[in-house]
Amino acid sequence: MYKTKLQELCQKRQWALPKYSTMKDGPDHNPRFKSSVSVNSHSFDSPFPYKSSKQAQNEAAKIAFLHFTSPSPDSLISVEPNVPETYNSSDTQSHDLTVENADSCQYKSQLQSYAYWQGFDFPLYSSITEGSGRSTCFKATVIIDGHAFESPHFFTTLNEAENSAAKAALMSILTDNFQEASFLNSGNDDSGSYKNLLQETTQKEGLSIPLYKTIKTGPSHLPTFFSSVEVEGKKYYGKAGNSKKEAEVKAAKVAYTFLKDSAMSKTSEITSSTLVTDESLESEQHSAAESKDKSEEVNLPEAIQTNLRIDSKDPILSHSASVKQKMEAENFDSSSSCSKPVTTVTQIDISDFSISSSTMGKTTAPGSYLLCERVRVQIVKRCDGLPLAAKVIGGLLRSKPKTVKEWQHVLNSNLWDLLEDDILPALRLSYSYLPSQLKQCFAYCAIFSKDYRFARKDIVCLWMAEGFLTPSGGNMKELGDKYFDELISRSFFQQPGSNISLFVMHDLIHDLARSVSREFCFMLEGVDSCKISEKTRHLSYRGLRDLNKMVEGTHNARYLRTFAAADTREWLRLNKVEYEHERNLLDQLEPPTNLKSLCIAGYNGTEFPNWLGDSSFSNMVHLELAGFKYCTSLPSLGQLAALRELFIRALNGIMVWEEWIHCTGAFPQLQKLYIKECPKLSSMPEGRLPSSVSSLNIFQCPLLEKRCERGTGEDWPMISHILNIQIS
Repeated sequence: MYKTKLQELCQKRQWALPKYSTMKDGPDHNPRFKSSVSVNSHSFDSPFPYKSSKQAQNEAAKIAFLHFTSPSPDSLISVEPNVPETYNSSDTQSHDLTVENADSCQYKSQLQSYAYWQGFDFPLYSSITEGSGRSTCFKATVIIDGHAFESPHFFTTLNEAENSAAKAALMSILTDNFQEASFLNSGNDDSGSYKNLLQETTQKEGLSIPLYKTIKTGPSHLPTFFSSVEVEGKKYYGKAGNSKKEAEVKAAKVAYTFLKDSAMSKTSEITSSTLVTDESLESEQHSAAESKDKSEEVNLPEAIQTNLRIDSKDPILSHSASVKQKMEAENFDSSSSCSKPVTTVTQIDISDFSISSSTMGKTTAPGSYLLCERVRVQIVKRCDGLPLAAKVIGGLLRSKPKTVKEWQHVLNSNLWDLLEDDILPALRLSYSYLPSQLKQCFAYCAIFSKDYRFARKDIVCLWMAEGFLTPSGGNMKELGDKYFDELISRSFFQQPGSNISLFVMHDLIHDLARSVSREFCFMLEGVDSCKISEKTRHLSYRGLRDLNKMVEGTHNARYLRTFAAADTREWLRLNKVEYEHERNLLDQLEPPTNLKSLCIAGYNGTEFPNWLGDSSFSNMVHLELAGFKYCTSLPSLGQLAALRELFIRALNGIMVWEEWIHCTGAFPQLQKLYIKECPKLSSMPEGRLPSSVSSLNIFQCPLLEKRCERGTGEDWPMISHILNIQIS
């Protein structure tokens, strides 16, 4: 409020307090007010009527305050008041012409000079129009140092509108810098001035008292200090200092600069909820740093390589014991005298939110770009300095229309303040915006273990088997690929390194999947994880050596649909004399008959269990058999009436097929048959493959490849009707 600022100015200069007088006009049901204020023998009026006396007095105080705080009498900036929406536009225009004719570029020149001396980019102007022909009016917006300012109303020429926007920018800059400038120029010791400024700011805004924490690193004869200051539960980090006091001042400067910028953002036409930030070292905005400070700056490539490097050289795969450690760890390297703090989102993920005029869309209002840019910066700050949070939220923003309303909805979501199950609010927020079909596909991935690397085709096949893909016109595989790409674009799936065929979920993303899937998707991992809910639909296991406990744990799962039996070699390390016992164990694992997808890998028995291929498994659509060393024949699988995909891989002992079925009509829905690394398999099954098969892949099976040669192989007549055949 300018009334408060004006009163503080009078007290500082030992003047009499301001005296206000207000005049009411108009009917009682729709009154209008004009006000005047007397300060130091000068009178200042609000030039237009306003809806409340409080607003009128504040406008009069604003004119008075800016009059007395202008740099010098010969460069006073006449004040442009806020014009009420209902005020007559013709009166407004005539008033503007009177002001602007004196010098139509005065304020644009001053703003450009200010930008030059501050080391900012030159001001960037944009405009919108109203009317047509000779009645066209202009309203301009100028952006400087990341902040946008608008002309208060429309003007008859573009030059006048831009000049008015420049005037608004200059007056805002003068107002926001008045307290800091007057304090720093009053002879105080600059080494502690920012601590004092921060203290005064927190008291004025009713915030908590700043709490400093300092860490000392390096050798005792040449120590280096890093400080952080906490205000309202948020931490701000400063650059390195040669002393504790210097480090605290640098941290205070970061905090004060952010709080000042936050106050400026509140004066714009964007309304937002309280910002949450964990500002990084780059928050220091001076461009002429001392040589020592230059050596301590953290630039982007070095920060990624030094602070976020993992064996895979991919910063997105960094691990943490808990979310709290991620949010609070200061990550200082005490072994180096040139230690660097951890890089935060402000440094490495600002590009994830980048927008340009080409991405705004043809229907976007001309001023929306600047407003979206302001919202974008505030969303970045809400990511608490975590690169993963910024990546995920960046993916969310890219998927939404580039409008202020849509982005404001993301910024103001209540989920930012929710920390449930140690899940980052940014991740839960991004999940909440997923379409319902994608939510289902993502939650299903909770059955995989952390660090599990998977191929696109495998996940899509599992989604198909579960019935998650229901295309309206196209095929399921195309829809599955579309869903998969969407999860990649939102950073739920990521590539772990140079292998472009594999994907992985970040640990915190995996925690999110387990949280949202609850007990419906469950993974058995370790001997103490064998309690399964009745609600469990999808189950996998890893690292279990006591099979009896695992079998006991599945008794409650009456509605189990998926049982992923993988990594069996971790616990089936039996000698050849125990093969029969291994088969008995697999017999005991007979899954529910409504199972849709089954994968068995690493089985070391000599025969398949009796239940595999039983016609009672009428819902099974996906079957994968892999890594069987000692089985010599395949079971009778043709009775699986709903089976669509059959994968046979690395069955070294398989030589022949059993009869798929003892009557006609085997595999009525089989679409894809994949055979790989079966060196002893010498022929296809008896009879012609079903007409429903559209894809056949044979790899690294020399005997079978020879029999299936196009046109000349003995088994070619059995497969010649298939549209897509790949043999290599």
